[in-house]
Amino acid sequence: MRTATRPRRWTAQWMMGLATAAALLAGCQRQPITGPPTIQYGQDVCSRCGMIISDARFAAAAIVQGSDQELQYRLFDDLGCLIVDERDHPERRMAVRYVMAADTEQWVNAAAAVYVPSDPARSPMAYNILAYADPARARAAAQASGHPSTLDLPDVASLLAGRVPDRRSSHAY
Repeated sequence: MRTATRPRRWTAQWMMGLATAAALLAGCQRQPITGPPTIQYGQDVCSRCGMIISDARFAAAAIVQGSDQELQYRLFDDLGCLIVDERDHPERRMAVRYVMAADTEQWVNAAAAVYVPSDPARSPMAYNILAYADPARARAAAQASGHPSTLDLPDVASLLAGRVPDRRSSHAY
């Protein structure tokens, strides 16, 4: 009688262990990378400069495809870090870029955002560019800070290209 119950108990324990292991393995699988990331402010670090990301107004992110074809997030404490990182690493294909909109405090696609030099607000790496989701709010912010117009993403890249030396050159920051 004793031998008849032992295999059942062992089988039940083994099945529970197998189910637990399967659940753990399923939980360890990477979630597909889609949409903007969740940044842990005060903990996550900028993929370019290594500074802790602490000011949401200037946060930026990208989904990039590396040489291994795998998608991954790159997080930035400043829009300028994203632009310079993209310039310095052409081997990474930027699938999509996101910026935190100063007017809505929500992620927006960087290509759709409107930008304003942020003279009164200093960004972490002193690129000093704020993103806006609403063009009217961006124009109002530009006028309030004495700027004649707003910028789009290519304008920002051109503006920063003259201010930041190419990392691959012999110039020091």
